[in-house]
Amino acid sequence: MNKSMKKTFKKSLVILLAVVTMVGFGMPGLSYFDASGSMGIYSFAAVKTGGEYIKSIKGNTITTKDGQKEKYNTGMTFVSGGSEITYASAKTKVKAGKSVKVYKQYFKPYKNMISSSDDGGADGAPGGGTDTGNKFGSSTSKIGTAKFRIGYYITNGGIDGDLSLVKAKNKSGISSLVGKTLSLGKGVVGGTVKTSKSGRTTTVNNLKVNSYSDNLNPIVVQGTNSSKKTYAKINNAKINLLGKSDGSGTVCDFSAWGAAISTFDNASTIIDKANIHTTGVARCAVEGDDGSDTLIKNSKIKVDGGMLYDGYINSADTETMVAPPWVLGIVGNARATNLLGDNSTMTVYNSNVYAAKWGVLSTDGCSNVVLNAINSKINMDLSGDDLTEDSGYGAYAIGSATENFYGSTFNVPTYAVICANGDNVVNFLSSKGNIQTMKYSDAKKAYVKGQYSFKDSQVKDQKTTVNSENFGVSVWGGGTVNVKDGTTFNTGSAAFLFKTGGQHTGAAVNIDNAKINTENNTLLQVLDNEDSAATDPNNEGMVFENKYYEEKEGWLGLENDTLYKAGKNDKATTEAINVTNATLSGDIYNGSGYKQMAAELNVTLGKGANLTGAISASTIKHTTDGGKTQNTNIPMSKYYQFGHVINKAYYNGANDVNLTLTDDAVWNVKDESIVTSLTVGANAKINGTVYVNGTKTTVEAGKTYTGTITVKPL
Repeated sequence: MNKSMKKTFKKSLVILLAVVTMVGFGMPGLSYFDASGSMGIYSFAAVKTGGEYIKSIKGNTITTKDGQKEKYNTGMTFVSGGSEITYASAKTKVKAGKSVKVYKQYFKPYKNMISSSDDGGADGAPGGGTDTGNKFGSSTSKIGTAKFRIGYYITNGGIDGDLSLVKAKNKSGISSLVGKTLSLGKGVVGGTVKTSKSGRTTTVNNLKVNSYSDNLNPIVVQGTNSSKKTYAKINNAKINLLGKSDGSGTVCDFSAWGAAISTFDNASTIIDKANIHTTGVARCAVEGDDGSDTLIKNSKIKVDGGMLYDGYINSADTETMVAPPWVLGIVGNARATNLLGDNSTMTVYNSNVYAAKWGVLSTDGCSNVVLNAINSKINMDLSGDDLTEDSGYGAYAIGSATENFYGSTFNVPTYAVICANGDNVVNFLSSKGNIQTMKYSDAKKAYVKGQYSFKDSQVKDQKTTVNSENFGVSVWGGGTVNVKDGTTFNTGSAAFLFKTGGQHTGAAVNIDNAKINTENNTLLQVLDNEDSAATDPNNEGMVFENKYYEEKEGWLGLENDTLYKAGKNDKATTEAINVTNATLSGDIYNGSGYKQMAAELNVTLGKGANLTGAISASTIKHTTDGGKTQNTNIPMSKYYQFGHVINKAYYNGANDVNLTLTDDAVWNVKDESIVTSLTVGANAKINGTVYVNGTKTTVEAGKTYTGTITVKPL
């Protein structure tokens, strides 16, 4: 299938990423290689199109109306009354005399070795086989047991038009697929199908899926790496995937197992006027991988998640990960969309996308991907307590992702966006003007025009709004955030949260013509990354079950006993905030250098900037009640306490703050502040009293002052 459905995990790479980043949230997608390192072998049982009616089920033996007997296996699909049902339900309905059909096509990716054993089909039909030698170290992937049951397998040539990546296996070995099909077809997922004469474009209209199992894939679009691009158009699809997966038997959502619509290998899919609803753990609605291009427009997506099984071990190991690592400060168990692989793109236009928890629009295991949201709503469950119950992010950026939010609205509990690992760029913009999507070109080593464009006359002019119960944008590992075009942020806590440490590459936020409103009056909070600073008592690597963050009671660093001691590989990072054409009220704090390598913070107030608040190096305390209680020990059960701190002006010798005012910028000093470098232009102004190394100083225009500079309110 795709690279994510045809190779085994590159386990060593996964572990390496985890070591480098502490939490390997940029895990590569599932990678299926056989023992020789070549493309994987695929196996499925093929029967006549349309399935077979069941006469009886006794034990695990299924007898069809034509008298054939079949041993049940997990690759079978059961349909009754227009719905895809579970095996348990099929048993009940057959016993009650209801009409039930069984289909036996499925796709089974292989890992290291192929066994010649059958999967139990009494009629000798080729089966999935039994995997052997599937272990990497002490871990066994669930991928070796996964059976992908696909409604329509769209390829170059139409439905099942190109099965070159698929080989059937039977007891005598590997055989071709001439005359056989992989797709379950209309009897399972409905709709009508039309393929162009060239075979390159397949249109599916009025798809209708009601599924109650845990892993049906209604649509898989499989491209190639050649110039023969595969196009799919999915119109008016109604997909309800209402399984009760708890994650115990679920392949994580990197694999697209059980996703509603998935696109791979440079193929292109346009989803128009779809209504997709999924339930269950790790049940993604739309996934794109391996250079694919996905456009979702005029659609509604709702992902509820499910009940995670008892005993789940919280981890970033993508062989088992069906919930976010808690050290992100969130919980949940299903993402609405996921964008993976190299150079993939996804654009969401005029749509409403919802995930109860974890994440709405995600990127992961990727490089140079582009995610766009245009005049869309990015929503999450906000019905519970805004700190301890509501949880998740609107979008995730990793692996040098570019994410553009044009005229879209976020209604989220924890973060609008998380930036992690790589030179990510996140833009909050209006939808005014022509919009051209972009795509990274390996050949040109640059971004070029993408497949989709939107004229100004086609798109209603809207401004982007972020409504978050907690934070706006959290950056750890690297990223540039641009907030422009009249964008408004409304947040309960810090609008921008920069988590820093010795392995990070630095972050910057550029605010121009925007409004930032924060309930706790914090515009930017720089602090040590609690994840990297947390104690791992059992040295469990990617497993975080027993990890905890700890700090001494009181303001950090005042006794000089909690300052971080830089290691030989540590290098101070530079964080930045630049403000132009905006009147803002809020504080900017650099509270780093206590548990991790301190960061240097550059603050520039430029043309049209007017800021009322503190700008200061600081000491911090973790607290979620405004300082009444200090959170000195934060375990997994208190995940939501990460990032929540209060500040006190304090310079610890490393958390430098370099402040520059240019043009007509104005700083109205509200609380005592400490900076280490100060430059004020001829037309700029500080409404405060400046003390340089303890001496009251009249600031000269254009002169740079260094040392410990205290600025007090007038």
